[in-house]
Amino acid sequence: MLIQAWSPNATVYYSFVGAAWSLSCEAFFYLCFPALVRLLKRCRRPVVHSWGLVVSATAVGLAAKAFWPAAGEYLFHVPIFRISDFTVGILLSVAVRAGWRPRLGRRAALALCITVYLAVLSQQVLSGSGPEMAWLYSILMVMPFGLLIAAVAGKELDGHKSVLGSAVPVMLGQWSFALYMIHGVVLAALHESVRGLTGSAAVVVSIAIVVLAVAAARLVFVLYERPLEAAIRQRWGQRAVRTSLRPSVASR
Repeated sequence: MLIQAWSPNATVYYSFVGAAWSLSCEAFFYLCFPALVRLLKRCRRPVVHSWGLVVSATAVGLAAKAFWPAAGEYLFHVPIFRISDFTVGILLSVAVRAGWRPRLGRRAALALCITVYLAVLSQQVLSGSGPEMAWLYSILMVMPFGLLIAAVAGKELDGHKSVLGSAVPVMLGQWSFALYMIHGVVLAALHESVRGLTGSAAVVVSIAIVVLAVAAARLVFVLYERPLEAAIRQRWGQRAVRTSLRPSVASR
């Protein structure tokens, strides 16, 4: 039912395939999408509202942790909190469609993403913080990634070519969600066999595992994801055609 991410119990929200907690969030997001997009497409200052939403989500998270110290790990995966990320995406899309472009160019936006990520990673390592702070680190990355996506999308909409639109990046992008879903399974299956490796052997095995995970992702995409998507599109397309061909009540 894709409702596992609503549970505060780790054995529930990380059950079966741990990465699938995000599917639980996405199911909720897509359920809310028709209402959200109808409301947000009328927004006159979507970029300002995006920043405001990030600040508000941060404030809500800090307040929740003040009253419930163990809330941090729950906030990271619970859909009602993570919908702020999705909403920021809609707002930035509305802005780009209306002609707004980030003042940052693509390279500057990428540099901002990398800088904030390294800062977040350094803080995480130096402080020794665990899952209880993951929600905050995620929020800090929302706008940098949003600005990067908006910068790239805006340039392409304006007719500029991007390396991301070439064949290999597009192909890897098609495999990316399958890689996200399957990499943890590959790591879990091989963990006991590779634990304890050091030196050059560890480097070689690490590279081999990356290649194996990408190859497995390709198989999942080619043999499962793409055929299933095609079947769903064909079925829904035929249904839409049948509906459009039906005579309306007024015409009768």
